[in-house]
Amino acid sequence: MESPNSFNSSLPPHNQTIVEKSEREKKIEEWLPINADRSAKWWYSAFHNVTAMVGAGVLGLPYAMSQLGCNLNKDCKLKACKA
Repeated sequence: MESPNSFNSSLPPHNQTIVEKSEREKKIEEWLPINADRSAKWWYSAFHNVTAMVGAGVLGLPYAMSQLGCNLNKDCKLKACKA
């Protein structure tokens, strides 16, 4: 018996029609069709990567400031305001 995650091995996954796929795979295909109609540009990916890195830094900033201690924390904030 095939596992529920396996594809029909006679055809590559991108050449299978929805009829040849399991019910689970049909639901996924209906929800997020993967085809050549996607038209993302390179700068969309670059922007997404930058926002992900900046977001992680912003979320980590309060923890980093709390670990500096009271005096160093104030000094870092003052130097950042002057810059």
